[in-house]
Amino acid sequence: MNLPLYCRLKIEKKFPLDVNTSIPTNAHKMSNTKLERELLEPIVFQICLAFERLSKVETELDIKDQEVFFERFLSVMTNHSSLESIQELIESELKLNIKQESQRLLKSVIYLDSLPRAIELGVLSFYFINQKLGKPHTVKRDLINWVKSITAPSIRESHSFICKSVDPPAFVLFDLLCRNPLFKEEFVLQLDLWKHNLKPFSECCLSNPSILKKCLENLIFHSLEFEPDLLEDIIQSTFQFCKSKRKGVDIEFDNAFINYLVWKIAEYAARQKSLDRVKIATTQEHLVKFLETDGSNAYKELDFRAYMGIIVMMADISPEKAKKLMDIVEKRFLGGDAASRKESVAYHIGKICLATSPEELLEEFDTAFTQCNKSTNIWLFFIRKLDSFGLLDSNRSLKILSRIVDSDAILSRAIVNALLRPVYDISILEEMINMTKSKKEKSGNLISAFLPKYIQLLYRYKRKGRKCKLLHFWDEGNSETENDIFDNLGEYSVRLMHTNFPMRSVVEIGMILEWIYQMNPKNVYQVYKRELLDKNLTPNKKSLKILIQAAGTEIDQAWDDLSPQQVAIIQFHSHVKYRANDLEFGLTPTNDLWRAYIKLLMKNGYISELSKILKWWEDINFVPNKGTLMMLLIAFPREFSDRHLRHHEKLRRESVAYEQTNWEWPTEEELIEFRRRFER
Repeated sequence: MNLPLYCRLKIEKKFPLDVNTSIPTNAHKMSNTKLERELLEPIVFQICLAFERLSKVETELDIKDQEVFFERFLSVMTNHSSLESIQELIESELKLNIKQESQRLLKSVIYLDSLPRAIELGVLSFYFINQKLGKPHTVKRDLINWVKSITAPSIRESHSFICKSVDPPAFVLFDLLCRNPLFKEEFVLQLDLWKHNLKPFSECCLSNPSILKKCLENLIFHSLEFEPDLLEDIIQSTFQFCKSKRKGVDIEFDNAFINYLVWKIAEYAARQKSLDRVKIATTQEHLVKFLETDGSNAYKELDFRAYMGIIVMMADISPEKAKKLMDIVEKRFLGGDAASRKESVAYHIGKICLATSPEELLEEFDTAFTQCNKSTNIWLFFIRKLDSFGLLDSNRSLKILSRIVDSDAILSRAIVNALLRPVYDISILEEMINMTKSKKEKSGNLISAFLPKYIQLLYRYKRKGRKCKLLHFWDEGNSETENDIFDNLGEYSVRLMHTNFPMRSVVEIGMILEWIYQMNPKNVYQVYKRELLDKNLTPNKKSLKILIQAAGTEIDQAWDDLSPQQVAIIQFHSHVKYRANDLEFGLTPTNDLWRAYIKLLMKNGYISELSKILKWWEDINFVPNKGTLMMLLIAFPREFSDRHLRHHEKLRRESVAYEQTNWEWPTEEELIEFRRRFER
């Protein structure tokens, strides 16, 4: 039983839960390490479950399982002594009152008129096991903080309770590490906890490193989301520690796990278009170096799925090299032996990524679907590849969704989000929702995934002066008319988001800012400040771009005693990288974000800020596309841009090395035409 299960079950709303209440018969003979992992951890888990159930129903009948668990635990550990004698012994030796301690715990977590027996037995079990462990843990200083940490809705809140506890057990920390961070700051807390506790984590997981593997995989996944430049350092520092003979801890991160990570990194990275594929491939290369070999080439230890992971990344970097590698891998691995299902799914994903035409893509997908019709990932990679060919429209999204709900594949939020991208018609959205609801046993709690798109379409309709039929999936019984809602769309959309996303991530905040920008740009900063700045949270690229765009509109009010333009520039400087240092936190702007920033500076005559950008790009190794570079050049005074172009041409003529630069410098004619179109 692992405590991270508690958070996952709560997130997935799977309470109430039937929990195994058995106690190992040899519990009284266990070592301290085993006692903590196999008994203290379940005791705390059962206490958390008891509070969860009490918060919903407030009856002791619903926590009978927990009461039985604690009774069995105390019976096995004391060779069937009576509960009264056990309590007397603990109270005498520890100089405390179990009932008072139980009431202290109860009042700190939930208000009830009476003290449930299960909670009292849980506290007795807690003190009994800590006495066995020789640990001075108490309810006031430790158990209350552990329970509050585990049941806290956010990582930041959970971390604050961990900091109040002295020497919290590893399982409480693992609970935090296995959560899904909603903001970069939460990810940074997890990463800091991981790096500073690698040795104690490793020591308590020597015989079973599975929880360490889960924590590391979770960090890798969210590093790609929040701080991709830290991914390589996370892997290097972790594996160097675990493989080092000098650390005195030998964790079995075997070749199978490394191969698994090579594949999963590709699978996760493929979900985000903005990630630097070369950096991801370099990270995969570093992982390969940690494979155990008999002195031969480490690449010989790569398994089939790991090779597919390399091919998936390479397909975006060099399709020709990826195709050649696929040919080699097919000859080496696809002989007479039948591939496992996981290998087959990875193989078909690799082939889908290598498709160079819509016809080839459809052929590969049909083959894949025939062999792996339950795979969610094959559908997801197919949809994204179809979109990359410009062939995903709303009608095709509807047809694909229909096929998925009629198949054996699980419909995921990632698939829903990918299919919703080209949908701009409320009636099609409603049809998609009804289709998903009809297959609820397959879709789970997916209806909320459609909500952001619904609100986006409401704003789109209002902006175009159109009314539409409203969908009351999220607020059935709402008496408001279409006119009421369209007149107060801002309040309506915020209410829906608050109701359905009480724990809003930085992604959802970006959506809200976008809607507000579309209706009233002057209100963007108010929400940006309330949702991000006041909570000491970092914006994502979308939120920062919306703020910059809002600051570029005609706003006749100050933002915190500064002009909107000054606030936007300060925010951009505060959150964007200044150096290409993998260990430095900060955003690496996309071309879109840079263009928004350049337009703001250009419109308001910030020439000194514009003059810093070329050097800034060099310092962070940013490669602008031709459109972004031309936008910067026309933002300069004419003599500046002409000088830069002449300097570039001179270097290009005189230096062979300079010809290899991957910046797309325009010709003078291209820049003149770009300026003419921009000023028109």
